[in-house]
Amino acid sequence: MAAYRVPEFTLEQRTEAVLQMLVSWPDRPWGLVSELARLYGISRARLYELRKGAWRPSSQPCKLARPVGRRR
Repeated sequence: MAAYRVPEFTLEQRTEAVLQMLVSWPDRPWGLVSELARLYGISRARLYELRKGAWRPSSQPCKLARPVGRRR
């Protein structure tokens, strides 16, 4: 069975790859995702999943804290 985890793909490398991918596509170099996938030994689909996960929290509005306890 193939090894699906890439132990060399550290958190810092993931962060750097996702930051490069968050640049809008006209400003991002052509073939960047394929190049990053080859560099880190992971699939392009996995890179897009990582980008999607990083984008999700920043696109949601901040929720304000509510008072603790029962509503009155």
